[in-house]
Amino acid sequence: YYLDGIVGDGMVNSTTGDLLKWDRALYGDKLVNQKDKDLIFSSIVTKDNKDTRYGYGCAIDTKYPFGKIANHSGGWAGYITFIERDLDYDKTIIILQNNDSEAASSPVKQLRNILYDIKPIKVDLATLQKYAGKYTKKNSKTFEVFFENNKLYVPLNPQVKLELEAISTNKFKVRDFSPDVFYEFKILDDGSIKCNMSQPAHNMNEEGIKKI
Repeated sequence: YYLDGIVGDGMVNSTTGDLLKWDRALYGDKLVNQKDKDLIFSSIVTKDNKDTRYGYGCAIDTKYPFGKIANHSGGWAGYITFIERDLDYDKTIIILQNNDSEAASSPVKQLRNILYDIKPIKVDLATLQKYAGKYTKKNSKTFEVFFENNKLYVPLNPQVKLELEAISTNKFKVRDFSPDVFYEFKILDDGSIKCNMSQPAHNMNEEGIKKI
């Protein structure tokens, strides 16, 4: 490993307990005033009006059902680190992991599920297969949902597909994608299926119909 000797972006030693004290201090105004915290936890917009989803030293995101999130990962030779502050619900995840290898991963998703008591939702395969297909929008353009390996996916491009994760029996979220994108299905009286595709962060909402 090349250790550059720079202290600040690495080589900082701490404990989960001390990092929790830092987290707690940021909920009051004694250490940092509210005006500065508003800047720290706001996504910076570039001069050409692009949202960076990055504040002053932390990534900024809004994810269902966790609300507004400020977090950052890190690492050094042999270590993986992560801190997340769920600002709307006052929940914190701190991980200091002394194993950085191909076999090791950071269990952020699993910890979020524990914090919010989220249980996996199972949708029967026959229903998933019904939801799969091409949906036609009012402008005659189409979007596709396909069934593969007992799961639903949507194509990001010809080479990449993204899994749909059930949050109810008829509503799904694109897994590990930000800002959140949702697909909600409704079986109509004539047997056709309506799919509403939405991305609340960008006020995007589109509907398509799959005829049976």
